Amino acid sequence: MAFGKKKKPTTDDARKTKLPSGTKVESTQESVNAAAKKAVEKIQRTENFQKKTQNTPIYNADLTAINDTVKEITKEVVKQARSDYAVKNIYVILQDALKKVKLSQH
Repeated sequence: MAFGKKKKPTTDDARKTKLPSGTKVESTQESVNAAAKKAVEKIQRTENFQKKTQNTPIYNADLTAINDTVKEITKEVVKQARSDYAVKNIYVILQDALKKVKLSQH
């Protein structure tokens, strides 16, 4: 039996074997790339969310965002309303939305 240096576990080994927290591990290039890719995706999602929320008027009476949304809803209704069942569901959803819009001033 040969006695050699004990191999240091990698991050992939840590995930597979659920090593105790605080165990020192070496990162593999694959795990580094995966973590970097996830970080970039999270940054992009955050930037997209910020762009969407910044374009929405908050305390301004500008109705362009609302009008665009209504147009988008109209297009989707035309696409999705293929059966009586779908039309009834869409009607119920839109009636509920209308009630909430009416309550928005209260």
